Amino acid sequence: TIADAEELLLGGSKPPGKPVLILYLNASTFLDTGGVVAAMVKRALDLRLPIAPVQEQDPSLGGCPFRVFFEQCPKELQMPPYKLFDTLAVPLYPSQQHRKVSLRHVLRGMGAQPQSRGMQRVPFTTSLLSCAQCCLARKGGRRVEP
Repeated sequence: TIADAEELLLGGSKPPGKPVLILYLNASTFLDTGGVVAAMVKRALDLRLPIAPVQEQDPSLGGCPFRVFFEQCPKELQMPPYKLFDTLAVPLYPSQQHRKVSLRHVLRGMGAQPQSRGMQRVPFTTSLLSCAQCCLARKGGRRVEP
């Protein structure tokens, strides 16, 4: 929860283990009262914690063009030494198939490895291929883009 993250990050010491701050970017990410999100991001960067930015794409969930984050995010976090947006955000698309792939990208960026399914190892590309088949479906003889 935000309260837990706030306690860990703003508490003064580095969190235990190999923490990663997942930064969910939507139209209201940096509009919170008191700038708590910006303070947590700054603290995570000060502690040299990896940040995994995820950009919501569904307008009904606050998805917006990326330029909005440059407008809302404090300038301090956009400039050296922080340079928050130098790390590419993983787009989080509305369809369930695309969301699953997006979340796998986030996990891989955090160091997760594909898991075995029984005796057979299922490669990460399997999900990407099934997603590509969905996106490249033909409708009326024309390719449908995601």
